[in-house]
Amino acid sequence: MPTELSVKFVLASLTLMDDPASMLETSAMLLSTQPGCKQRIKDVDQILSIGDDIPGGKVFTPDELKAGVNGIKLDDDQIEYYYNMRGIMSILGILRNMNIRADMLQRGGK
Repeated sequence: MPTELSVKFVLASLTLMDDPASMLETSAMLLSTQPGCKQRIKDVDQILSIGDDIPGGKVFTPDELKAGVNGIKLDDDQIEYYYNMRGIMSILGILRNMNIRADMLQRGGK
């Protein structure tokens, strides 16, 4: 079971992100109004995966994203989408870890 402190942390993180659902909707809308939107979203997803594959995880800077990661360069709309997705994925990771920890505690682990 998640502790009260961990739940407060996740709720505070969501609050800092303003409205995560709205952020994603805005980013998706920005990308979908442009030609080749599916490829543009795939490019961002690929860069997110590349960052996740680096030991310890990597969040690329706007300059790195504009210069290109593995030959994939992002524009401003894609960079906004990248950071929105990165933030949501981070919170989902925290929630996943909280659930694993709760299961361990429930089974008598430390």
